[in-house]
Amino acid sequence: MPFTAISHHARGKLFLIATPLNGGWAYRIDYPYYSWAETVVRPPILRHDLGPLMAELNNLEQNSTARWRIDSSELASAAKFVDQSGWLASSKLEPQVVAGCCRREYISQRASEPAATG
Repeated sequence: MPFTAISHHARGKLFLIATPLNGGWAYRIDYPYYSWAETVVRPPILRHDLGPLMAELNNLEQNSTARWRIDSSELASAAKFVDQSGWLASSKLEPQVVAGCCRREYISQRASEPAATG
């Protein structure tokens, strides 16, 4: 699985993973994954409100038989582009478009967070 190498070397807060599929792209958005064998205490992972991002991506999407959906079925999973059966589906959105949407939404959410005190 290509996403396991990314998760193993995680240095960010959210990861967009694009894999070529049937002339398009299969997508998953994951949180960092920390294996117990690598860290004694897992750092808490802040779950983001991906609802606005899913709405934006679904609005841009041209594949009417699949949808962007929030997903927590796996340890690090945040969202995926899936068909009605829940299988990864082929999106025609280019990775740089999806990454740009993810980046804008992440920056927007960070800007609305209260400033840390301490």
